[in-house]
Amino acid sequence: MDPKDQVETSEELRGDAFGVMHRSASFAPATVDEAVRTVELIFTAGATRRMMTWDGDRYDEELVVSEEAIRMERLNAGAPLLLDHMAATRFQVGVVESARIESGQGIAVVRFSKRPEADEVFRDVQDGIIRGVSVGYKVHRYVREDREGEVPLLRAVDWEPAEISLVSIPADAAATVRSDGSNPQPTPETKVGLAGEDKKERSMDPELNTDGAKPAEDAAVIAQRAVTEERQRAAEIRTAVRSARLDDDFAEKLVNAGTNINQARAEILSEMATRQEHNDTRTGHSSAIITRDERETVQEHAENALLGLISRTQMPEEKVGNFRNAKPIEIARRSLGAQARRMDDREVISLVMRSGGMHSSSDFNFTSAIGGAMERRVRDLQAQVNMSLMPLVRETTVNSFLPVNTYSVGSFPELKEVAEGGEYEAGTVSTESGSFRIAKFGRILNLTFEAIVNDDLRMLDSVIAGTSTAITKLRRNKVREAFGAKLADGKTLFHASRGNLISAPLSIDGIAAAQQKLFDVKDLDGEEMGLTGAYLVVSSALAKDARQLISPITAAVTGEVNIYANALNLIVDPVMQGNEWMLAASPNEGDAIELAGLRGYEAPRVEEVNSHLTDGISFRVRTFAGAHPTGWRGFVKSTGNGQ
Repeated sequence: MDPKDQVETSEELRGDAFGVMHRSASFAPATVDEAVRTVELIFTAGATRRMMTWDGDRYDEELVVSEEAIRMERLNAGAPLLLDHMAATRFQVGVVESARIESGQGIAVVRFSKRPEADEVFRDVQDGIIRGVSVGYKVHRYVREDREGEVPLLRAVDWEPAEISLVSIPADAAATVRSDGSNPQPTPETKVGLAGEDKKERSMDPELNTDGAKPAEDAAVIAQRAVTEERQRAAEIRTAVRSARLDDDFAEKLVNAGTNINQARAEILSEMATRQEHNDTRTGHSSAIITRDERETVQEHAENALLGLISRTQMPEEKVGNFRNAKPIEIARRSLGAQARRMDDREVISLVMRSGGMHSSSDFNFTSAIGGAMERRVRDLQAQVNMSLMPLVRETTVNSFLPVNTYSVGSFPELKEVAEGGEYEAGTVSTESGSFRIAKFGRILNLTFEAIVNDDLRMLDSVIAGTSTAITKLRRNKVREAFGAKLADGKTLFHASRGNLISAPLSIDGIAAAQQKLFDVKDLDGEEMGLTGAYLVVSSALAKDARQLISPITAAVTGEVNIYANALNLIVDPVMQGNEWMLAASPNEGDAIELAGLRGYEAPRVEEVNSHLTDGISFRVRTFAGAHPTGWRGFVKSTGNGQ
């Protein structure tokens, strides 16, 4: 929810949806203590500042400076001293040692790091080169004041500084460094409207020089805005109710009553508590209620919106929230919070790329959202690709890259009868197939500067599609290679000594011979396993003949009835070449090809990587795979040459 919704619906407002915002002050070098590398500064004097919602509506914000209004815990716990509000660790140049409220001003003592890059900044502070200071803060509660002929005033009566930054251009001119022990007071100009704002900034927006007056709006525009806001209110309430697993009737009750989203959330929590109390009374025990952080919802909406843009599909409104129809650059801008409102598109993209989207003003992380969307797109595309040999595969996961054993179906010991009061006889499961290990595979994908500027993610989707195909090809090749693997005895999967390598051409008689070989296979105890063929695997050269052999065509002569009609499933795959063909039992009865991935990474992962070599955001696609036969019982191969 954006500030506009809150301004129009309540006198006392929660500021959660505003995220972390920034206020500027000024910096002077007179209180620098070179020995301990500290300086004392005033980070706020409570000046009024003109702000703007995402919809373009303006309001004035005033920070109340008092011990009751400001939550100082984060500053006194060692909040960071940053450069230009960059939240990445490489931009932290110091730490806040202490903070206090004195004479209507917020005062902090900061200490600089001894790192070379931080020392350069400290020298500039000593020399008076860097003077600007800005505080990053979050408002927890506003009190609204409507003023006739002026924009609304939102007075922050409960707010929390999160960090202090060194900046080039401060906006709160009333705040300064206590250079001589005196307490400078705010100038009268900072108490009204925009007089305390930077003049150059004002001249760029003529509407800000009209003493708060706004041009008259067309009635149709106002009506359309009202319709849009009403739809958004209803959608947000319905989404919140569904998330709480409450019924639709309750949602419609809130919508029809004209309840705003903040009141609706309170009603939802009350209803959940009432129903939970009823359940506890009825069942005699209590259950935990798990609630979802609003930032998680915003992050999910941003990811869904980007997935829709990448895949060129229309996502349901409840899946994207306020990001419906938003372009990539708009989503990136919102991830930066209030600081990005006056930035042009290229500045927004540069800031996102430079620091990976990690900004203190974010309600969500842009690079995490685009990375999550890419990962889901890779998985979706991969799920649509058919692997012909999958019916012969058992998928599993392993814990590491160390060699792991595979176990044959025929290696399980025979079950022995246990007499009344008797003991169970121990058996041993042995491995005949040997071991294998998985390997790591991956590539780098780049989201270019130009793609975001041009609002064109089609090329990215093409790259993702290619990546998905490559992953499927990798898994398919691993399975094919497993059919040529050597087992623990040093012999290949198909070997004459195992009785599973024949030479019969593909025919009714040939299939019958292979069926007999499967049926005669014995387990380690010497018992016949009685396996039957379920899959006929052939090369593309034999595909036509194979379909005729297993097709349900009624023969004209009784003796020519096709005994394998509908009895076998056909697989055409290059694992068989030329006249080669194979008969395989069901993996539930015989052995299979075990296709393994790394536990916890069963699906491909897309992760952001720090790279200064490309003009864009880089992501690493990783997957893990390895394959090996669990044994030879269940496979019979023919060379097809009749020799």
